[in-house]
Amino acid sequence: MRVHDGELPGGIYAREPGADCGPMAGILLSTAAPDSEGMAAPHRTRSLASPPNSSPSRGCKGVCDVCYPPSKGVPMRLRRLTICGFRGIQSLNWLIVSPVACLVGPGDSGKTTILDAIELALLPRWSVQLDDSDFFGGKPGEIVIEVVVSDVPDKLLIESKFGTCQQGLKPDGSLAAIDAEHEEDQQAALLVRFRAGSDLEPHWYVVDAAGEEHPLSTSDRELFGVGRIGPNAEKHLAWSRGSALLRLTEDTTGIAAVLAEAMRKARQTVGDAGLTELVATAGRANEFGKTVGVHFPHDLRPSLDVGVSPLRAGGLSLHSGDVPVRRSGDGTRRLLSLAIQQATTKSAGLALIDEIETGLEPHRLRRILRLLRGRPPEQRVGAGHVVMTTHSPVVVAELDPEEVCIVRRLPSGGTSVTHVPRDLPASVNGMPEALVSRFVIACEGKTEMGVCMALDRHWEQELSSGASLAYRGVALVDGGGRTYVGKRAMALRTLGYEVVVFADSDEPLDPATDVLAAAGITVVVWDDACATEDRVARDLPLEGLIELVQLAMEHRGDEPVAAAVSARVPGQPRLSTDPSSWFTCDAPRQAAIRAAIGSAAKKEDKPWFKSVYHALPLGRLITKHLNNCSETDLAKKVQRLRHAVHGR
Repeated sequence: MRVHDGELPGGIYAREPGADCGPMAGILLSTAAPDSEGMAAPHRTRSLASPPNSSPSRGCKGVCDVCYPPSKGVPMRLRRLTICGFRGIQSLNWLIVSPVACLVGPGDSGKTTILDAIELALLPRWSVQLDDSDFFGGKPGEIVIEVVVSDVPDKLLIESKFGTCQQGLKPDGSLAAIDAEHEEDQQAALLVRFRAGSDLEPHWYVVDAAGEEHPLSTSDRELFGVGRIGPNAEKHLAWSRGSALLRLTEDTTGIAAVLAEAMRKARQTVGDAGLTELVATAGRANEFGKTVGVHFPHDLRPSLDVGVSPLRAGGLSLHSGDVPVRRSGDGTRRLLSLAIQQATTKSAGLALIDEIETGLEPHRLRRILRLLRGRPPEQRVGAGHVVMTTHSPVVVAELDPEEVCIVRRLPSGGTSVTHVPRDLPASVNGMPEALVSRFVIACEGKTEMGVCMALDRHWEQELSSGASLAYRGVALVDGGGRTYVGKRAMALRTLGYEVVVFADSDEPLDPATDVLAAAGITVVVWDDACATEDRVARDLPLEGLIELVQLAMEHRGDEPVAAAVSARVPGQPRLSTDPSSWFTCDAPRQAAIRAAIGSAAKKEDKPWFKSVYHALPLGRLITKHLNNCSETDLAKKVQRLRHAVHGR
């Protein structure tokens, strides 16, 4: 068993009792805390020209804690990921520009496969179970995954390890031999390669600048500090092999003996055994849980878990009272697991989190995102790199633009990952739903939003079951008014989304309609330079127009609506509160009343339909009478909108 060697610069380590210094003598248990701001130390580049030197003690190869102090809290960073022939990804070359990367995109675009690839390349697995389905297209060939990492743990950079394998990473993501004369333009990095062929045998290497492959062992990969949060989160809530809770425990001496006794005396024996280190670790886990908003009715403690074999350390798990924490909700388990894993990898960690929103309410989700990213007033849970996936607009809205990465399948068969540029914030902050969709309808305002929602329900019934916008992956979003809807549509189109703009035509869009169309955006606007309220009032059949006025009277009042319309028909008697009596007149007067209704409906102080709630029944009214006004601009533009979405 390991015993605590004491605290050295950068972390707490353990060594086998009585063992000589050696390659695996020092095992990282916990790491240096971040600075007073909760952030990692300033970025630094380590040059191959000056690898660490040491005077090893007896039997040491230069990697023990005394001969070779660990690094001082600089977070490891993923810089580039290349995938070839792995599952649904034929090819991918991703230059990673942010320490937090959130993958978004349609289902089956490859988001989870990207996490699996990183995990496969860097996690310290003794063996990997591969089969033919892991090859692209299910056809045996070759899988190659390459990960470029910088600021790797110093223990990997001694000459007997991979110090001579460092390469210079250029801003464009390319690698070259480090040039000592131009070192300031290069970031020292290691290229890690995973390869498996048709024989399904996995191989891990570090590749030097000459292309030579150097085997990368499981123990070396463990130093990368990679943790995966996903369906197996409860693994890290027990003292099982490879769990973060075991790594968090500073001294595991005596666990085996206690478990043997526990087989004879069961739960009470464990409670009386005096496992001070496990009790202390459980207390720390309890505190880490509080930082991410996880609270239990009882303080956490170690106890036998009857759901796990007690013949090994995995039989001990965290309990709240007599209830195993693994029986908690999915969100609680994931949060606590994440907090524990991040606490064990603060100086060089990489967290891989699939569907971070799973099991979390929006407020807990926002909190964990702020903790991971070190946003005030929170302190950062971990100082390493975070790569996650999401389908949640809540996540997208919380992130900075460049932290959002859009995953797409290309017509050529490859896969691309695109960071949202910082100069396109409107697409993220204003319409987060858009970035987690396949197709976007950008509505100018809430009136158009409500009308579209009603049209969606009508089309679903009219066309066939499953023909809804949701079924087709279409996001219906508020474009923020005439000033922003065109700009946001252009931003989304630049990022590769199919976009439709549905807007008024009473004022010109910015950019102009022809510019939007030239960019490949479908623009649906009314003829005759009018607002949606004007168009509806002009084109509905008389029966529908009377229903429209009655609809307005229901929520605005009979007298105010009649007065508002009367005020817009000059030289005519005051209209009654019965709209069916307004149209017993000649055609010119009817046209004037129609125009007055449209004008009154959009008045600034008390508009009739300027909310989604009130625009929904307006949309239902339109769908009810479409067949009776099929030759009008209203019906033609509704049909164009339907064709853009459904193709018919």
